[in-house]
Amino acid sequence: ASKGPIAILACEAGKPFALKIVHYLEQRFGQEGENNGDSFLVPVKETHFGSSEIKTEIL
Repeated sequence: ASKGPIAILACEAGKPFALKIVHYLEQRFGQEGENNGDSFLVPVKETHFGSSEIKTEIL
């Protein structure tokens, strides 16, 4: 059965780790053509509030 695409969401603090995961996935799936050329890392926008809360929006 076919599954949906893999997507990685990361805040700025987690981006270095997310990029390591993306690099692995590109090596793993890129060789087999399963990723169809799409990036695994989804673009996001962060909004930081005075209460130290962060809102992450998918672009």
